[in-house]
Amino acid sequence: MFSTYFKLIKKDLFAFVFYIVLIILTVILQNISPILWGELIKNIQKGELDNFLILAGIVIASLLFSTIFQNLAYHVGSKSAVKLSQIGKTQAMEAIYNQSYEYHTSKKSGKFSVLLNKISDMIFGIYFEFFADTFSSIVGVVLVTGYLFFTAPKYGISIFIIVLLGVIPFLIAIRINIKARTEADRVKTDYLARVADGLIAFETIKSFGKEKFELKLLGKLLSLLTKNEDRYSVSFRAIDFSSGFGTALIIAVNSILLYLDFKNGALSISQFVIVMGFSFSFSTKLNHLVYGFRNIFKNTFYFKEVANLLSLKPSKYIPSFTKELPKDIGDIKVDNVDFVYSNGIEAVSNVSLSVPKYSKIALVGESGAGKSTLIKLLLRYYLPKSGVINISGVNILDISEEDLRRLIGIVPQDPVMFNDTILFNVTYGVEKENLNKEELLVIAKRACEKAKLSHFIESLPEKYDSIVGERGIKLSGGQRQRLAIARLFVRDPKVIIFDEATSQLDSESEKAIHTALNELTHEKTTLIIAHRLSTIVHCDRIYVMENGKIIEQGKHKELLELNGRYASLWKIQSEGFFVK
Repeated sequence: MFSTYFKLIKKDLFAFVFYIVLIILTVILQNISPILWGELIKNIQKGELDNFLILAGIVIASLLFSTIFQNLAYHVGSKSAVKLSQIGKTQAMEAIYNQSYEYHTSKKSGKFSVLLNKISDMIFGIYFEFFADTFSSIVGVVLVTGYLFFTAPKYGISIFIIVLLGVIPFLIAIRINIKARTEADRVKTDYLARVADGLIAFETIKSFGKEKFELKLLGKLLSLLTKNEDRYSVSFRAIDFSSGFGTALIIAVNSILLYLDFKNGALSISQFVIVMGFSFSFSTKLNHLVYGFRNIFKNTFYFKEVANLLSLKPSKYIPSFTKELPKDIGDIKVDNVDFVYSNGIEAVSNVSLSVPKYSKIALVGESGAGKSTLIKLLLRYYLPKSGVINISGVNILDISEEDLRRLIGIVPQDPVMFNDTILFNVTYGVEKENLNKEELLVIAKRACEKAKLSHFIESLPEKYDSIVGERGIKLSGGQRQRLAIARLFVRDPKVIIFDEATSQLDSESEKAIHTALNELTHEKTTLIIAHRLSTIVHCDRIYVMENGKIIEQGKHKELLELNGRYASLWKIQSEGFFVK
């Protein structure tokens, strides 16, 4: 866990080391004050005014430079912490993007949002809660105790014994505190994740009238959070009490020892000032130390979770070596491919098919037949358990992810949009960088014209600058699909996949866009997943899937003549779903 943060800190190591040096110098200058005041009093008693002025100058200089060093340390630390926070967030997002498709299907987006926001807190916590407070206090305690051990041993020993005795209840309270804080933070993360999910799925919540149900779930989480926060608060009071009691005991014991020594003439006024000064400064350091530890332990849960996020290893498949695809893309061949999900469900079983260059191929079958899984295998979202998928004779496992994604474009059944402008969403597939807005607008308008979307966009007050909302919520399903089609016009891939790409279009809109789809798929290899069989009757070949297997294949008329599963589905759709 600590190694993860150290690796991050190494990316700005000079600033970090400079920051630590400044902290140590500040602590040293702050802790020599009692010694200097003692020496000043000694000089006053002796009447040595020349030395008095020199010592007074040193005191003023030490106070001045300690302030300068402290503020400089905070400036350097803040600047470095901001830089490392940005690096950490980028590193975390890169780690998330490098996870497998299966990882993303099981993750909680709300939890990641919380952890990404916590990265800055953890980095600033290391710099300021640990080093500025805790580490500096430890250095101060060591300096004070060490000085008293050598100059006034019994005072140093008394402090050491009291601190040692106070460590036991302190550690017990800290252990309870960590457990309560960890559980509270875990529940808090679940609560925030649930809130994020609720905000995303608000339409589902409203459509089912489940607002009270969701509030009840959130109420249970908040109740559990309150319970853990109470335990956490009680343990803090125990920590504060142990710290306050230890501080009072140190001052009380040293005051008694000072009184006895002073009464017996074994202690000068200057020594009295030094010991009392160190005793009071020690109590301050002890409080800072306790509060520093308290703040560190308060974030134990997030400290570990953020470290786990930053240290995520790529789980997606990355080829050890890659092969270049020929410029003229040929056939796609699926040869004896099997795939089993991690839960043991066999989704694709011994599937073989061929997609000739520039052909239109359709996959049909009931939901769960394996159509979408086969497409995800082609996109390399999943890896086959066995078998091979080749494009132009090259195994897709030997193609770089960038080349494979550039080669294949997909219009999904429910396209997801960024909460940004229409212009941003349409031109998301533009590969050329540094294009200005006017150039992007020309590309977007051309694509939207082809996708029969320009009339709608021009009717909007902000036109191409209109925000589509989270996941495109401000657009209808059909508008999102047409926007996704426009985005594919911009991308211009060699292989196109339509996953029920016109399922949310009304008949009139579908007919209007038919010409655009023909243009889009001209001299392109096309794969279509369809439930509406009327949309794929002109395909060059149709594969019928059931339980992960291909059970029929052929052209539309051929499959009807077989009078098998395809013919049965065609008959059902021709008659309508609601029959007398």
